Amino acid sequence: MIIKDTIITETRENIDHIISETILDKKPINFKRKFHTLQESDKEKLSVDLINSVVDSIKEKSNNIKMKEIEKTKGDVSKLNNFEDVKDSVRFLTKLYNIEDSAPDIIPNLNQALINLDKYKREFMEAYRQDNFLLKTYYESVVFSLLFSITYLVTNAIKYKQDPAGNLIMSFEEDLDKGTETNYTFNSIRKFNKYIDDGKFDKFANKSLNNEDFFSMGAGLSLIVLTFFFVWTIRQVIYFIYFSRAKISDYLNSIATYVELNKESIKNNDDAKEKQEELANKIKDVADKIDVQKRKGNSEAKEKIEDDTDGDSNTIDLSNGIL
Repeated sequence: MIIKDTIITETRENIDHIISETILDKKPINFKRKFHTLQESDKEKLSVDLINSVVDSIKEKSNNIKMKEIEKTKGDVSKLNNFEDVKDSVRFLTKLYNIEDSAPDIIPNLNQALINLDKYKREFMEAYRQDNFLLKTYYESVVFSLLFSITYLVTNAIKYKQDPAGNLIMSFEEDLDKGTETNYTFNSIRKFNKYIDDGKFDKFANKSLNNEDFFSMGAGLSLIVLTFFFVWTIRQVIYFIYFSRAKISDYLNSIATYVELNKESIKNNDDAKEKQEELANKIKDVADKIDVQKRKGNSEAKEKIEDDTDGDSNTIDLSNGIL
């Protein structure tokens, strides 16, 4: 289930639509109709129960994945190991993006995500000080998505060839966006930037850090539904990590290799050309592994999310007089 990326107008009708098209997506039409006729208080109670079920599923999976490299930054992405390589890799990708017609639109989003992670460093660091599960996990999902997206681009999206003189030529594969449009990690980056642009993230972070309880009666449907945009994205990425068996250290190593390759490419001697070929081959060697992670992580996460979403809606007690 993917929430439509329309800007929320916090009306009852829009909130009803979002809940109906996500959590209740597989329910019979008469079930949805009953939901729409509920009183505001009953609808709020139902929404609280459902979203708590989603958060529980995120906690279950997040307890079984390794995110230590990201967790230890405590909200400050600049403390990530090899962070300078991460910045340089985006800079080199952007340079190639500016001269390649077939370059994917995710690249400017990567650069903007780095800017936004720094811009909201105070909020993310405060989330760690408060041990705010949802905001911490959102930060970790965005940073992971950034690292995976960069790694996929440098291992699977770029062709590394040498011209007759032995000089390295880098160019993007054609139709690359077809492989990124529905990928959870790429979409996580796009959504992160969009949620900041349209003000959703500011509202979410401020209310979360001010100890407003999103998941209790009295929060109000407009506040509860705001979390849907974040909870859904978090669950997609956490499930992707879980099912892909991702290793962040592998991504950091590939990113470092790509940066070294770019720095070697400006040298014009036989030793440098030999080094460039060695580094390019090192990147190519992990391309299949990264591609398998992308396809396996996305397909299995999608299937499990659909199953769990159906299970979320089954937590509704039809005997309680609400529905």
